[in-house]
Amino acid sequence: MGGEGFHMSCCNDEQKFFLTTFSLYLCAVGILWKSKLLKPFKLWTTFMHEFCHALAAWATCNKVTGIEVNENEGGLTHWQGQEKRMRCSSHFVLPAGYLGSTAWGVGIILCCVSRLSAQVMGGVLVGALAVCLLYALFGQTKEQRWPLILVSVGFGAWLGTLTLLSTLDPTAGWDLGLKASLLLVGTLNALYGTVDIWDDTLARTDERSDAYKCAALYPCLFPKCVGGTWLVIAILAFAASVFGFLVLSSEDNESLSWWVYLPGPVALAVALLVRLGDWGPKLCTSAKCICSKCIPGHSVSDAGRA
Repeated sequence: MGGEGFHMSCCNDEQKFFLTTFSLYLCAVGILWKSKLLKPFKLWTTFMHEFCHALAAWATCNKVTGIEVNENEGGLTHWQGQEKRMRCSSHFVLPAGYLGSTAWGVGIILCCVSRLSAQVMGGVLVGALAVCLLYALFGQTKEQRWPLILVSVGFGAWLGTLTLLSTLDPTAGWDLGLKASLLLVGTLNALYGTVDIWDDTLARTDERSDAYKCAALYPCLFPKCVGGTWLVIAILAFAASVFGFLVLSSEDNESLSWWVYLPGPVALAVALLVRLGDWGPKLCTSAKCICSKCIPGHSVSDAGRA
């Protein structure tokens, strides 16, 4: 009696692909967190953060005069408008950086559920990168232009090429490359946005941070209260993206070949190889120290013997 209730089945091939790739991406990012190899992707998340500020400024009828992404992974959005409007707009523009970046990550992850939605998201991201490239070239800036130019051109070429190939030849497997790439940048966006909230608003208090400026709008709030609220929202949104993908893909009965699961293991293998490369010299140095201390009269030198 009555209509059918909520139902979600697990796990079909699409859900297995998502859970496997998503989990291994998280492991790879954790391993490479302090590696230079992750630098371009961290600059990508900074771009998304600043672009969200710009979107909120445009949505509240203000003018954006510049978007910056700096080498140190910081950024700045220059916007202006009428004084009274800007004060009101600040209630939306300031939270938009962290929460908007997390929301983009969630949206990108969910769009990986089908070929069409992935292609649409790829086109949207390429459009956003094109707009930011114009600001990088001609907009107001206080520091560096080249990081945002490189992010816009590099990620624009990568995502744009995969989106175009996936659209023109859907049977050649390009949609797998597009989905895997979007899942990577979406996971990074949601994860880095969440960690960034903790770093910038709770682990330390910086008067230049969005949380500090947002707290100034509400006399009864402290910056850490604002940051804590943002962190809870970001974590819940990140978890919701995983649950949402599983729900949206629960009716997918398509069988996937074994090679479809390769992006996650490849990303993890690359991360482990990079870390082993970083640890190698340290292990050799430690071994030399142990030898020189534990074996009487024995010393190890990189120089040749006379």
